[in-house]
Amino acid sequence: MNAHNRSTTRVFRKFQSICTVTPDAVAAVAEDASITYQQLHERVLGLCEQLTQRGLADTPCLPLVANRCLDYLVTLLACAKLGLAYVAIDPGTPAKRIVAQLDQLGCNHVLLLDQPEAVNLDPRLTHLRLDESGALSAQGPAFRRPTRPYPMDIDPLTVMFTSGTTGVPKGVLIGQDGLLNLVENVQRQVQGLARNYVHHSSIGFDAALFEVWVPLLTGACVTLHKPAFNIETLCEAVQKARCDVLLLTTSLFHLVAQHRLHMLAALRVLYVGGEVLKPVHARALLAANPGITLINGYGPTENTVFSTWHSLGTLKDAQAQVIPIGHLLGQVYAKVVNADLREVTPGTSGELLLGGRNLALGYLDVELTRKRFLRLPEGIYYRTGDYVIEDEHGVFRYQGRIDEQVKIHGYRVELAEVEQGLMQLPGIAQAVVLARAMNPLESCLHAFIVFQHGWPDTDEGKLLSLLSSRLPPYMLPSRIHRLFELPVTANGKVDKRALQSLADEQAVHIAPHPAGSAVLEAWSSILGTRDLRPENSIYTYGASSLSVVMAHTRINQTLGRKTPFDEVARLNTLQEWVQYYVAHENLSNLS
Repeated sequence: MNAHNRSTTRVFRKFQSICTVTPDAVAAVAEDASITYQQLHERVLGLCEQLTQRGLADTPCLPLVANRCLDYLVTLLACAKLGLAYVAIDPGTPAKRIVAQLDQLGCNHVLLLDQPEAVNLDPRLTHLRLDESGALSAQGPAFRRPTRPYPMDIDPLTVMFTSGTTGVPKGVLIGQDGLLNLVENVQRQVQGLARNYVHHSSIGFDAALFEVWVPLLTGACVTLHKPAFNIETLCEAVQKARCDVLLLTTSLFHLVAQHRLHMLAALRVLYVGGEVLKPVHARALLAANPGITLINGYGPTENTVFSTWHSLGTLKDAQAQVIPIGHLLGQVYAKVVNADLREVTPGTSGELLLGGRNLALGYLDVELTRKRFLRLPEGIYYRTGDYVIEDEHGVFRYQGRIDEQVKIHGYRVELAEVEQGLMQLPGIAQAVVLARAMNPLESCLHAFIVFQHGWPDTDEGKLLSLLSSRLPPYMLPSRIHRLFELPVTANGKVDKRALQSLADEQAVHIAPHPAGSAVLEAWSSILGTRDLRPENSIYTYGASSLSVVMAHTRINQTLGRKTPFDEVARLNTLQEWVQYYVAHENLSNLS
């Protein structure tokens, strides 16, 4: 099939129609640079020409490691025009994991955008780069045209990787039709309220589909928030961009609602999703910003970001103890079934199956596609693995997971993949990973390992360092507990309750001081454990930038301080936090 005739160009034709109607409108802003729709279109055509000259236009896909920059947008649009499936990979992804993804794609090339010259993922790869003039260059071995990793009748817009139960990331084939249906549904919902969006999510996260394509296919402007996540810089970006519509993971929204609610003051529509929405935080937002509409969304990557959503526009809407995940999007279909895949009556809990226009085209793994994408008489339906209840009005309520998939910092994580990563490390005979609530907003992973008989004990930091070369940061355990043997129940299964109780056995010792006590109490509460060592990084225990905001606020309130957030954000260990607050006793009077 010729690249220029591939059906994925429908997405690009939608973009072209926007360029024709509003050529001089600003399409994107990155740092201090902006670009109009016409200028963006011209740069896309230039890149398409270079990709064609280098023989890349007729390949199935283009993997790219990129920061959120203008060249990244240009590349995504060029892929849409040429019919290439782009594969967006976050720069923080470990090199071994990137290679594993490229192996699944059959690629030996990767495009590096806004990446340091020293970046060298693998000497076997062809590294492509765009210079400041937009010229494409190549380094490394000669480019090898990859074999097509999916059937000839499939032309995905993008391939997105999610956590897999076998220890191998799952490549999800997202089609153009699903994206266009998402865009059309959002456009109907915001009804002209949207002019400015902010793209702050990881480029490999399905939220990026919303943050990039919704504005570019509706004539709005997207501001690219380049820095690594920091709630203060995100707050500044949202306000500077005069953002109208924003998407936040639910856990991030909960934190913002508690500590940075002013960040959302100018918003017209806020989408949240990924975890269960707490009504108390929804009420806080609606009380502070009566003009806003809060959308509680639900949907797996395999059904293109959102499958259902529930709109809350007044305080009355948020009075329920449990907020529904709402109605189906237009042209999205669902079944709620029992273990025999028979539909249950309204009001009965069952597994949610999803079908319709938003549905992905399957996985790179054909066998996994057969298992999860069911061919039923009514069409193809995806098994979500989520329990829901649908009432007689077509409103869905989330009931939990069937398997051991969990959400960590908004990302889907299969515990089996983390266990598999641990088992690949030298000397480990057994590994069990459990998710554990650190605090009301965040969860973390605890690993329990048994070394092979006679194998010398390996430091926890060394194990985490080895594991970080295989798994992304959000999949790393907060703690690795070394055991002589795993506890078992009477029927011989691993006793997970006993493992949970082991997580709190040790406690940190910090020299007595009001600052030390405040720091310890705050971090113990936030991380959900007193098993903390002063010399260890707080991030090894599962802390995130959200945790830092909570700790900063809580410690300041306890001690009556006014410490600047940007200073504590640079602190790494528990001891550094204590030393900082001891040294800044004069920053007082929180009045």
